[in-house]
Amino acid sequence: MPPASERSASTATPPPTLPGAAKQAEEARKQAGHLVEQMGTNVVLAFQKAGYSAVRLHSGDARPDHGVLIRGLFAEVDKENHWRRAVIRTASDSGKIQVLVSVVNLSKPDQTLYEIANVPGNGNKPGAVITLSPYVPLAKFDFDKDAPEEAFQKTAARIVKDLIALLNANPGAVSR
Repeated sequence: MPPASERSASTATPPPTLPGAAKQAEEARKQAGHLVEQMGTNVVLAFQKAGYSAVRLHSGDARPDHGVLIRGLFAEVDKENHWRRAVIRTASDSGKIQVLVSVVNLSKPDQTLYEIANVPGNGNKPGAVITLSPYVPLAKFDFDKDAPEEAFQKTAARIVKDLIALLNANPGAVSR
């Protein structure tokens, strides 16, 4: 094999992505976005239905200084019992995932829900191995990757019910 300085650029570049793989990745990205949008919308509607003021914050939105912030993560456990950010393959994928939900008092400093684990080959990507924060209380709900709208509504109602019960049991836990 010739030295690296004599190798052509064509042998140093990765093979081109197959058109089918790019299309599948785009479909998975759209499906993941759809899951997040469905869950966020249903949680906000469930809180509003219960008589609470609720808004959806998006990246870059100003964070209020009172109330609660509800964060969520679609995750799955791999064969080695590692938590991973869920990988949404296609709309027809019927695998199981967990919806992890945390509640943060907005008058307190932020704490992360999870961090990307420092393991070889891991990166900030779908399917990355993660480490959940031991300091952020959270609840877990089982879910199908191809769940119908009704599943989102039921899970959102459970999230609201659980949070209301928590706030009623600990009225001083959140600034109002």
